[in-house]
Amino acid sequence: MVADHGARVYGKQSIPIHSYEIPLLIAGPAVVKVPQRIGELGCSLDVAPTILGLIGRPYETLFFGRDLLKMKSEDGRVFLGHNRDIGMLARERLIVLGLMQTVEFYQGDAKKWIFPN
Repeated sequence: MVADHGARVYGKQSIPIHSYEIPLLIAGPAVVKVPQRIGELGCSLDVAPTILGLIGRPYETLFFGRDLLKMKSEDGRVFLGHNRDIGMLARERLIVLGLMQTVEFYQGDAKKWIFPN
C-alpha cells in the first residue's frame, strides 16, 4: 500500500516537501518474514523495483526506479512534481525547476527548513 498526500498541500516553498512525506507498507508473509521499519528516501518510481526484488525477480532497466531494500542510504533520492514545478531531493539538497525557468536550491535537513512569508 502506498499513501498519497491529500488535496491540501501546504507550504510557502515551490514544492512543500513536508506534505510529500508518505509511507509505503509492504505486507505479505511470503516475502516479509520479520516486520521492520526502513527509513530510506524514495519515491513512487521505486515501488515496483522494490516489490520485484522482494519476490526474487530481476529488475534491470534504464528507468529511474530502484529497489529500496538493496540501495545504500546515501543513494536515496526523490523526484517531485507540484503544480508546474519539478524537483529532486537527494543528500539533503533540493533543487526546484520552475515553469518560468526559475531555479530554487535548498540545503540541509528538510525537516528543519523554514521558509519566509
